[in-house]
Amino acid sequence: MLEQITDTQIARETEIAIGQIDSLSVPGCVASEFLPSVLKSESYCLPEKLFEAEPAITAAIFQRLSQNGINLSDENFSLPQAMAKLPADTVREAFLKIAAGQNLAEEQNLIQYKKQLTLRAIAVGCCAKNIAEISVARINPNLAYLAGLLHNIGNLALLEVMPKSFVKIDEEAKSQNKSSSEIQQKHLGCDYAILGKHLAQKWQFPEEITLAIWLHNTNTIAIAEKMPEAKIAQIVQLSCLIAEQASIGQPTDYNLDLSDLQSELAQSLGLTGEQSQQLRQNLAMQVAQKSQLIGIDSPQQKISDYSAIQSTAIELAGENRKLSLENHQMQIASSRLNFITELLLSVNPNASPIEAAKTVTKLWQKFYHTGPVCFYLTWPENEQFLQTVIAENQNTTKTVLLKTPTISPAVPKTNSAILDAQEYVYWLFEQVDIDFDLSRTKLVPVFSNSKPVGAIVFELRYPADSEQLEQTFKPIAAIIASVMAAILTGAAQQELAEQLAKIPAQHKEPKQSPKPQSKPATKIAYDELVEISAGIAHELNNPLSVIQGRSQLLSESETDKEKIKILKQIQNNAQQLSSIADELMSFAVPNPPRPKMTTVKTLIDEAVQLAALKTHTQNTDIQSYIPQECNVFADSAQIVSAIANIITNAIESYLPQNGAVKITAAKTENGNDVKIVISDSGCGIEEKNLEKVTQPFFSSKPSGRKRGMGLAWAKRMILLNNGSLDIASKSENGTEVTINLPHE
Repeated sequence: MLEQITDTQIARETEIAIGQIDSLSVPGCVASEFLPSVLKSESYCLPEKLFEAEPAITAAIFQRLSQNGINLSDENFSLPQAMAKLPADTVREAFLKIAAGQNLAEEQNLIQYKKQLTLRAIAVGCCAKNIAEISVARINPNLAYLAGLLHNIGNLALLEVMPKSFVKIDEEAKSQNKSSSEIQQKHLGCDYAILGKHLAQKWQFPEEITLAIWLHNTNTIAIAEKMPEAKIAQIVQLSCLIAEQASIGQPTDYNLDLSDLQSELAQSLGLTGEQSQQLRQNLAMQVAQKSQLIGIDSPQQKISDYSAIQSTAIELAGENRKLSLENHQMQIASSRLNFITELLLSVNPNASPIEAAKTVTKLWQKFYHTGPVCFYLTWPENEQFLQTVIAENQNTTKTVLLKTPTISPAVPKTNSAILDAQEYVYWLFEQVDIDFDLSRTKLVPVFSNSKPVGAIVFELRYPADSEQLEQTFKPIAAIIASVMAAILTGAAQQELAEQLAKIPAQHKEPKQSPKPQSKPATKIAYDELVEISAGIAHELNNPLSVIQGRSQLLSESETDKEKIKILKQIQNNAQQLSSIADELMSFAVPNPPRPKMTTVKTLIDEAVQLAALKTHTQNTDIQSYIPQECNVFADSAQIVSAIANIITNAIESYLPQNGAVKITAAKTENGNDVKIVISDSGCGIEEKNLEKVTQPFFSSKPSGRKRGMGLAWAKRMILLNNGSLDIASKSENGTEVTINLPHE
């Protein structure tokens, strides 16, 4: 008889011992059934009978599925379909490991215990599947079968870790007419259900199966009323009672007077007494068929025969592991090469940094199958905002500005290639409107020559150890850093060239005759305006995304027509505000210009067409005088957009009548610039408004009419292209806009 110990120490020691098990073993007769086919085949071609009829093998398969990130928790649960997604060598390695771990010196009675536990597992699995097919519980029968098959893995583990104690506990339960779980609790401080739960969690079984293993010995009827997902535990509990009544396999309860509980369980699951009786009568035949398939009743071979088979299995297991590691390394190298190749082919050397970041973000999701990805740049340095690309999926990306953290560095300084994001970028999660699973969200710092370029934050959706992640992402981060550094260097040089190009014009400006009617803001004030615009756009963008998303979800589930109409209005207005935020963002952070030599006549012709589209007029009186040889060095798309906005204002100054718009162009006296003059005789601009007309959202029109971005955008584009814009006007006497653009 076992000595009773009340201290919890033995319970902890038992749990620790069970927790150290990497896999369960199978009866030797079962091993000899499947080993020959494993040893002969270079890949696995094992029948369904093995991995769906033997608890140890099923548990090993679940381990491999979780390690490869294959999810089984869905309504169409199917272990064969899930196994088809596993690499062949992974499955083969699982079988070889089980065979290599056999205890060849097991006593005959222990072998019989293992067989009987396996038979009981098969019986409970078959019965659980039958109940799921006819009950009102709506549990997937395949899931119910596996929950029943694995319900006693705690006992199988106890038999391996402490075989003698297991036998003594069973003998005591039998002699006292009690359940084995009661005696286990008495001597070990825990029972096989708790131990099975710990193993299921360690090996990452589906949650429903873990619940069934844990709760099937409890008051499942009461628990299932408050927790419907525990219905599967109720099915397994009833299956255990029916298997006990049918005397199949190793008993777990020697007190057979459980008819009342069985009736309650059957009634709760919608089964009649006749159905329960039929299940019990058919069970022995079903178990016999399954056990015959896996060879559990085959005669025991000699230990010498097992030894020869096992030594071969051990040798092959080592070779298989070595080949698997080499194959894994090759897959990582191949994936890395493909990523680098596509990155180098996809990134335009002249692209803006944020466009390059967008390309990196899309490729990151494509190659690493992650959840949401966020890539923020720390360029330009010492900025109040971080340019950021966010991708919820491969089809949806958006660009936002995030506030730079003030307490901690935006990119943590570390030697690690990958970090737990929630420890370093809590400030980011407070600003984005995406629900990252923080427990699985990682951060990859991107450094170039010890200088931070930015960081990639992403949700990892498959299990991997830190060493594997480090090996995968460290070289990729270095490549991304090199590409982004080249892009950023080009952008910085372009910006410097733009600043240098303005120096001659700034020196000559005092010599030009002053124009009292035009008082442009200082450069510092204009930069402040740009920064304010970026801030406003940032503050608007995230809440508007939330408003649009939530209102759309509500309208899709709403049936009241009036409420649907109101929700649509909310969506439309949020969309309008969102477009305003986009315009502000474009104004604050436009794409760098790509200048080239272009004829002014081409620019004016395209701008006139664009203005006609904007004003919905076809018979515009445009009087242009443009010499053919007049060229400018500028980004044609940006300048066409700017001039079109100016022409649009000129056309609208006559409304509701029509009037002439005159456009002239000529080289300046020094020959370095081209002066374009656009004039009209319309309503003009009041003197008090001249300083404001190039500010975003200024408009003299009533509220709700236009957005007042036309001249602000025009000035922004012209300044970006090293030009200047002056406006001269008097109320009711027309307006003259003068644009200077570089000839070279």
